[in-house]
Amino acid sequence: GILGAIGRYQNAYRERSVKALKAVYPGLPREMEQQLGRAFSRDCRAYDFAYLNPSVAFTPDDPTAATVTALTTYTCQPRSGQAAAGVSGQEVFMMRKAGDTWVIERALMDERAR
Repeated sequence: GILGAIGRYQNAYRERSVKALKAVYPGLPREMEQQLGRAFSRDCRAYDFAYLNPSVAFTPDDPTAATVTALTTYTCQPRSGQAAAGVSGQEVFMMRKAGDTWVIERALMDERAR
């Protein structure tokens, strides 16, 4: 279920859908939501999110909480035809079980511009 949530997050970026992103990451900060809305609709003709080597850690005293640590890359392919712009880094996703599904509560990245 946890990696399925990360897969839904990935698909939301690929579909450039803020609505789908909010479904899997309901606590998405408003400023980030607005920036992504502009990027998805105006700035990027394609947007991708990729993750490598995900590591899942469950919280021993709380079965509804977990973290996923992965190497992530976010890439925007500009509409202008310029080279793709991306941000990569190690990211930690704080996950929470909501009913039968997992959602992202917060995401923290140690980023490196590409």
